[in-house]
Amino acid sequence: MVVDVRAGDAKSAAYALPDTTARGAPPADAFAGHLGPLNRDTLGFYESLLPYGDLVRLRFLAWPGWALNHPDLIEDVLVRQAASFQKPIGLKRTRRLLGRGILVADGDAWRRQRRLAMPAFHRARVATYVSAMAGIADAHLAQWADGDVRGVVHEMTAITLDIATRTLFGADAGPFARAVETILRNSDAMVHRRLTSWEFLVPDTWPLPQYRDFHRDAKALDEIVFGIIRQRRAAAADTGDLLSMYLQSRDEDGSSLDDNLLRDEVMTLLLAGHDTTALLLSWGLWLLMRHPDAESRVRREVDEVLGGPGGRAATFDDLPALREVRFAIDETLRLYPPAFQNSREATVPVTLGGVTLPARSTVLWSTWAVHRDPRWFPDPLAFRPERFAEAGPARPRLAFHPFGAGPRMCIGNTFAIAEATVVLAEVLRRFRLEVLPGQDVRPFPAFTLRLDREVYARVRLRLPGEASE
Repeated sequence: MVVDVRAGDAKSAAYALPDTTARGAPPADAFAGHLGPLNRDTLGFYESLLPYGDLVRLRFLAWPGWALNHPDLIEDVLVRQAASFQKPIGLKRTRRLLGRGILVADGDAWRRQRRLAMPAFHRARVATYVSAMAGIADAHLAQWADGDVRGVVHEMTAITLDIATRTLFGADAGPFARAVETILRNSDAMVHRRLTSWEFLVPDTWPLPQYRDFHRDAKALDEIVFGIIRQRRAAAADTGDLLSMYLQSRDEDGSSLDDNLLRDEVMTLLLAGHDTTALLLSWGLWLLMRHPDAESRVRREVDEVLGGPGGRAATFDDLPALREVRFAIDETLRLYPPAFQNSREATVPVTLGGVTLPARSTVLWSTWAVHRDPRWFPDPLAFRPERFAEAGPARPRLAFHPFGAGPRMCIGNTFAIAEATVVLAEVLRRFRLEVLPGQDVRPFPAFTLRLDREVYARVRLRLPGEASE
């Protein structure tokens, strides 16, 4: 098979077709099936599937399931046969936080919501956001002093939350900060547990004891979001941000979005949008601090393009020139993709790799595992940003797909890449970060791929004229 591949990959290459020969399956629990090992060691479970082929038969309680280990099969699901799949039942029953938002919706409801949100993420609109991103990052970084010890995850979360609330919703991040930090801490692992255990069978609105803190935190965040919606409706001003677009939108019959659906969309983009970029930046800084040669290459480029510590913040026009920054971002997304797993449910019988799957089958795959497959990325565990500048080995299109693909590709991918590039360049232009010794950070697979602990680094202020090395 010959394919065109994405920028940074080989231009075209032949590679092996998916291996769908039945080779059994990894051990399963008697009752829960493969939900048990998936829940106990999520990343390890996905890594254990590769020896069983590219299409592996699984069981989730009484439901059939298949794991996909080849990018071509994932492309079948996300692109070529996307109309035959929907979001899985577990995600649809996880609605207390995301409601009917764009991440959960299917069918006509999803198409309507996607159509309404798209203008806010067009390239021209993102260009107008970049100066705001740089200004917000600069304001946060101005509070750092030489010799400070800073928590990288906390700082990146604060910056990205401020960017999301101001650029997308025209709001001050202050009222959100504590509520969002709390809800993320208490809900992320809970949502992941729901998607990998029997709890997916029941709605998360049920008053189960283990959900008590989650419901309390969600209610507190609701009050803030509904308050902003009420204020903006009363003002009736078009400020040009995403919330304004939603408030001004009308369907063919003249109806507008109700407050509950507005709340769901705000919550989805606020939580999913800012949190994933915060994780990307946190993992990226952690990797660069541990790989000084790669950090030096990125910093040299930042200094050349932006003028170093006495220079300026990045603009939208600078983004194409910050190639080394982008390579570091892509390599971070390869090793630690925030959206590290995905799944779909077949609505009709479908054929993948010559195998027919019945309707209601669940298919799942791990971006984490695909990105670390040595068939596509030699020395896959190494942090080598330069691999995205090289003509690499034979790679299918979706060997690298941190934002998904097809009609449901992440709507905010351009926004996220621009934001990560601007913030990372600004940190490296102004500071050197020295990771404190004795820190052993590991991935923690919750709803997103988190760091299992805070990363503490000492801040060293760079002076005008200071060399990059």
